[in-house]
Amino acid sequence: MAGPLGTRAQLDFERLVLRLIDTDEVQDAARALRIAFEADVLGTTRSGSVTLGAAVDSVVTVAAQEAALLDAEHPAFVWVACAAHSWFGLSMPNSGYGIENPDNVYRHAGIDGSMSYRIDGRFGADPPMDFSLVLYGEVPGTGA
Repeated sequence: MAGPLGTRAQLDFERLVLRLIDTDEVQDAARALRIAFEADVLGTTRSGSVTLGAAVDSVVTVAAQEAALLDAEHPAFVWVACAAHSWFGLSMPNSGYGIENPDNVYRHAGIDGSMSYRIDGRFGADPPMDFSLVLYGEVPGTGA
């Protein structure tokens, strides 16, 4: 693999996300989201209507990512809410909630509050300027 992001877990995760996006259930949800965005006052503006398709695709992709990482029995930190990218024969669309920060690399893992986990790792010779771990009490963006 290549670098800290190009792991086997990441590539397996991205293959699963692409399969999820192609399901009838997710495509139905994408159509419903498009209708909701079109009905919103911001969706009726010139800039809103021009960017609406990309916004729907981005939200659908990040939702598929969040669903794909919910295996609390086999958690792995995977790259989510990220710019579109092509690598290792995969082409991932843009994904995000609408307030992406290109200075951050967001990696999520699905866990279960009734289980115990241990995180092991190490920084290379040139560590990041900022590193943080955040524990969410819900799936980001869902309130669930």
